[in-house]
Parts: sequence; structure tokens; C-alpha cells
Amino acid sequence: MAKKIVLISPELCIGCRACRTACNAWIQLNGGKEVSGHMSENQPEFTPHFCDRIRYVEMPLEKNSVRLLFINQRCMHCSDAWCVNSCPSTGALYKTEEGLTVFTRERCTGCRLCVSACPFNVPRNSTDSEIGTCHLCYDRISEGIAPACAKTCPTGAIQYGEREKLLEKARKAGLEKVYRVADHRGSDILYAFKDVVKVYTLDEKPELRETVVLWHRLLRPFAYASLGFVVAAFQLYSLVFGRRKMK
Repeated sequence: MAKKIVLISPELCIGCRACRTACNAWIQLNGGKEVSGHMSENQPEFTPHFCDRIRYVEMPLEKNSVRLLFINQRCMHCSDAWCVNSCPSTGALYKTEEGLTVFTRERCTGCRLCVSACPFNVPRNSTDSEIGTCHLCYDRISEGIAPACAKTCPTGAIQYGEREKLLEKARKAGLEKVYRVADHRGSDILYAFKDVVKVYTLDEKPELRETVVLWHRLLRPFAYASLGFVVAAFQLYSLVFGRRKMK
């Protein structure tokens, strides 16, 4: 089967936030308290009560005018998801057959390692372990239905479908610059732009925190190796000396 993705085009977004409303209605998030931010941006940061946010960006133009862009941001569903790699609780964060990153609230321990591991600074969890990271409506996709955000978007700023067909459609519309997550083996969320990536306030090369890299590449393997050594030493002792009976 052809790879399917979500393609986001900020040039087509009008900032109506219908995608966010549809998302919260489908997965039954309470929305929480909105906080006024820059201009009409009523959600300046990610919270546990929303799976995505609409960022407002002003780009100065000539003759004292500005170009207003609306950028939908959410979990990128990286193929090599560090949030999943970091999670110590089995089943709290996992990948589906379609490659989507899914969160199970009941199995979350609230350790916040996923928050620290995400290079896009997306996951948020509250004191009761409620998390607000997008799972791309995996329950809809598994049944062949488009995600709620793509189904609801009135302008086509969010589209779901076969990867190559969507990219070809974007190129024909003049959206030739595509934002990919090359350092994380790609993702299921792509952006199609007219200008360079930095205009849209997205990281061109998102990097992991040094502590996360240190834990996964050095300390974690060392911890597993140490545990294996202890188990092997115990087994060897049992084979050599056997059980000792007390007099």
C-alpha cells in the first residue's frame, strides 16, 4: 500500500481553529482554560488539553504591511520516535502498524521523559498524567477514515492521503518547499511552503537534548549490561556452588 501522510499548507490556513475543535471533540479532551497570546493566538504554548496549536506569524512586507501566516503544529509522528524510545512504561507510548505514535493515558507513570526527549517540544502532561500529544486519530485511520482535523479543515490546509499524490498536488499549487524530519527518519506529518522554513518559525534541524542522547547511547546500555552481568554472575554461582544447606 502507498504511504499515507498528513500534509499541512500554512498558506491555505485561515486560522479558524476548526481542526482543533474537531480534534478535541473526537478524542474528548476538555480543552482547558485558554490564555490570550500574541494577536488572536489564544494558545501561545502546548498544553495537556490540546493536541495541536495554531501559531500566528507576522512576516513584514514592503510599504509598512505584514503577511499573516497561521501554522498548525502538533506531534510529527517521527518514524524514529524518541518519545517512544524514552518511555519506561510498556504500552504508554507505542507505534501502530501505520507508523503513528499513540499514547495510553492509563499506563503513563507521569515521569515526563517523553517531554524531555521530544526534539519538537510537543508533549505536555499535567499532574494527573493527562497528555495532549496528537495520535493522528489512529482509530479512524485504521478504519480507512481521514483524521478529524483533515476531515474538518474548510480550506484544504490540512490534507490526508497518499504521500506522492499530495506532494505532487502541492508542487502544482506552487508549494515547492517541503519540511521533512530527515534526522529522525522521516515522519507522517509534512509541511508544504512557498518560502524558506525559518519564515514559518520551525526548526530546520531539530536536535535532541544532550542528556537524552547521553542516557540512550551510554547510560541506558551500560545499565542493561550491568543488570545482565549481575544475573549471569548469580547463575554462575548457583551452578558452581549449588545450594548450601544450613546446619
